[in-house]
Amino acid sequence: MSERGGRYERSFGGLVGAMVVAVIIVLVLVVARGLLSSDVDNTDRPAVDYLENVEQLQRSDIGVVYPATLPSGWSVTSVDVADIERPGALPAIGFDLLTDDDKYVGVKVEQESAEDLLEEYVDEDPAETDPLTDAGGPGLATDWAGWEDDGGDRAFTATYGEDRTVLVFGAVSADELADLVGRLTDATLPGVTPQAAPSS
Repeated sequence: MSERGGRYERSFGGLVGAMVVAVIIVLVLVVARGLLSSDVDNTDRPAVDYLENVEQLQRSDIGVVYPATLPSGWSVTSVDVADIERPGALPAIGFDLLTDDDKYVGVKVEQESAEDLLEEYVDEDPAETDPLTDAGGPGLATDWAGWEDDGGDRAFTATYGEDRTVLVFGAVSADELADLVGRLTDATLPGVTPQAAPSS
């Protein structure tokens, strides 16, 4: 009686076929991961005329904290406005910026506490660092609390109005972030006249 080494015969063609199938599966997984990734490459976003957005908001009688000027080589890639139609809520306004070496910096103005904004955009428990004094443009607070996390992100926060917070944050140096804070203002742009509220 003859003995067999296994229940099936292995062939070179079968081995090659299995390897091809394995490679296809890996490629499918890599492509799917790329499609499902939530990471956004901010460097691919073109600059926008953010002052045009500021002008539109001011014409609608919405107060905006914005950079009057930008550091050399920096650009604004997005202006976001939320909660604009929610009764009793002040609009949440955000600016996404890129530095001259493609690092992300954000400016957020929301009807939230500094702690809530830091947790959402920076870190759940950032360490307090040196504050800024005599910073910020006309109409803004002059004293800003400083923050940083273990990952290299830095932030400054200040109260704006009665119940809004301004957050400036990014993975840049404290001096770069402080320079941006010094450029912030809520001044009305030249030639802008807010629309009168409709009479009841």
